[in-house]
Amino acid sequence: MKSRRQSFFLQKVIPIIGFIVMVYTLFSLSKVVWRNYQIEKETRDLKEEIEMLEEENQHLLNLITYFKTDVYQEKEARKRLGYKKPGEEVILVPSVEDKTDTSEKSEETKSRKNWQLWWDFFFKEKG
Repeated sequence: MKSRRQSFFLQKVIPIIGFIVMVYTLFSLSKVVWRNYQIEKETRDLKEEIEMLEEENQHLLNLITYFKTDVYQEKEARKRLGYKKPGEEVILVPSVEDKTDTSEKSEETKSRKNWQLWWDFFFKEKG
């Protein structure tokens, strides 16, 4: 009877235990492989982000260097503060937005009908 138990144990139980151990090992290995993949992906993404930030940082350093130059400071002083060099004359050109006549005309045209506006456009004397 003892030999039957041993043969049953050797034929049935040991292969089942071996199968369970193999499945557990494969499961653990797949978790490790997946985690390794996730870490590699995150590392790649972070390296790309570092590269992008370094490029942006270099661009900003270039801007800072440009802003410190005499050329930029003179340009901004002329544009914003109206500075001029000795012997130069500053001429101010009024912008289109400064005209107030257009707002009065737009209120007038709102009260008129479309056909009247066209009639005036083609037949009214300009002057």
